[in-house]
Amino acid sequence: MDVTHYVGLDVHKQTVSFCVKRPDGRIVSEDAVSADRTALGRRLGGLPQPWAGAFEATLFSGWIYDFLEPHAARLELANPQMLRAIVAAKRKNDQADARMIADLLRADLIPACYVLPTALRRLRRVLRYRNLIVREAVRFKNRAAGLLMEVGAPQGGISIFPLDNTYHGCPRSWDRWIRFND
Repeated sequence: MDVTHYVGLDVHKQTVSFCVKRPDGRIVSEDAVSADRTALGRRLGGLPQPWAGAFEATLFSGWIYDFLEPHAARLELANPQMLRAIVAAKRKNDQADARMIADLLRADLIPACYVLPTALRRLRRVLRYRNLIVREAVRFKNRAAGLLMEVGAPQGGISIFPLDNTYHGCPRSWDRWIRFND
């Protein structure tokens, strides 16, 4: 399918700036919308089909990629470090960045990142959160043990933290508690 329009997006926490260009480089439209699903959905409805889009990878670009991908003929996630190396603009603002990304997409010069499948990104997020909880639990246990040692509480060779598979009745095997909606 031949792409008839190229969409450059400059994504921020609060707003997303759009620049839609034709293959010859003429600007069809430029605007900014709120960075939420409702506003993006309304803006997608006004885009001419078929379109290709690109935007810089950020901490929160995963949900935007997942939201835009079914609507685009092609969607690229640009590597921000390599993108900065390609374009060193003197005048930077959101619309200029969106124009620049649209031009790089037209010329097929976007330094693309690999985008993990949604299920793997979800698994990574759960495992990151589990790691955080485990680190905090260890930190808390070490603090509690330190406080007991500080006041000279008798230990008597008994661990205050049991080594069996339960901790106050809660199973330690997280895999039974994690559910994915696939």
